[in-house]
Amino acid sequence: MTKSRGPWCSCGHEFRSREGVPETAWLSYGQCPYCGSRNTPLASKPFLELSKSQIEKFELCPTRWYFNYVMHRREPTGKFARFGIVLHTMAENYLKFGRLPTLNSLAPKSDETRAALSLLGGIPHTPPPTLPGLRVETEFHYEFEGVHYTGFKDYWAPLSAAERTTLCGDHKTTGDLKRAPTSSALAGGMERTLYAWDDIRLGAKGVHLNWVYMLRGERAAFPSRAFLESAQAYAQMRGVNEIGKTIIKLLQAPPDVRTMATNGAACRAFGESCPHLSYCHVTVEQRLGGIMSNQNPFAGPPAAPGGLDALMGAFAPPPAAPVIAPGYGAPPPPPVANVASSFVAPPPAPAAINPPPAPLPEISPNAIYAVEWQGKRFEIPGTQVPVAMGQGAQFLGLVAPPAPTAAPPAPAAPGRAPGKGPRKPRTPRVEAGAVPVPAGLADGGDKFDEMLSSIRDAIDSYLS
Repeated sequence: MTKSRGPWCSCGHEFRSREGVPETAWLSYGQCPYCGSRNTPLASKPFLELSKSQIEKFELCPTRWYFNYVMHRREPTGKFARFGIVLHTMAENYLKFGRLPTLNSLAPKSDETRAALSLLGGIPHTPPPTLPGLRVETEFHYEFEGVHYTGFKDYWAPLSAAERTTLCGDHKTTGDLKRAPTSSALAGGMERTLYAWDDIRLGAKGVHLNWVYMLRGERAAFPSRAFLESAQAYAQMRGVNEIGKTIIKLLQAPPDVRTMATNGAACRAFGESCPHLSYCHVTVEQRLGGIMSNQNPFAGPPAAPGGLDALMGAFAPPPAAPVIAPGYGAPPPPPVANVASSFVAPPPAPAAINPPPAPLPEISPNAIYAVEWQGKRFEIPGTQVPVAMGQGAQFLGLVAPPAPTAAPPAPAAPGRAPGKGPRKPRTPRVEAGAVPVPAGLADGGDKFDEMLSSIRDAIDSYLS
């Protein structure tokens, strides 16, 4: 969905300055600068439009798409995206005006110098600026079975009027040329399907695709080429349109973000961390599974160029002869039977890396149990079993049952501390000059208490 700027034509194009004609001129005549139709300018776009970047983000991770296009939390431009913008600007100047990129020896590590090196490696695989009918950075808008699409082609040109074929190309940057797609993967991609259908809907029988992958900061490139015929493009476009219908429904009635699917592989996509990780509901297991999977969406390394550089001169047409696309001697690939196989769907949510351990039996703290840890057997008390299992040990079983419990001790005598025996007889202490206690009362038993009681009774009766 493109950002609303306006004013808009009812056909979906925006009234902007184009080809030297200012915006006010288009508005004064009410004429669309793209299709030429006379329509009343609208303040807002009459329908939702999907771009290839929005569909790519939805296929990569629905939750990441939700944060961008429903909650409008835009992602900052990464270093690789900034490098691509610089290279596309240089490529546009070359194809429009024939200006070759220049190298700045004073700043060898700057994006401008590194992008110039990459573009110099890719220029031999791109058409020359003198190609008849070449258009650079062309915008397209169209509708397919109720869904509207928009985008920009890096360059486009008509090739053969007799065969009704066109050329569509794109500049790509990569850190490894092995990631360049093969011919079959290129023809089955969603981006190429959107671009090719814009020509096929207008009457083209097929589109020659020329995607040049340039190594970042190096003078090296690989051209990935394919031919997409109308029947295959229509079948693939219907598959793309199913995704487009799903996106339109989510934009019209957004669900709760926690119900959206997550993809752990998207947390480190394109070599950079996702900016929504701090508030995303993706699990740790999914993130680790995405890092460990390291899936490559392309089917193996590309084939060798095989002399495509020498055939680049075929882009320039000979006198009184139609222009023929270079290097496309092979017949077009057969139509894809299973459209869903042509698109790289996000991998399913990975299972838990460490499955939960089986529940342990009831552990007695006084029993002895056997565990295995790092290939060795250990016999430990029950109190240490949970600690060992937390360190990754494997529970083997019971070794020795708990010892029988001893009988509880008899209750202690009143006034005595627990565990002490009966009170021993007291030996009265006789001080110097004191009257000795009679032998019958020296045991300190009941007779002594009876004597004290009789004395207290005698005193009470005397006082009364």
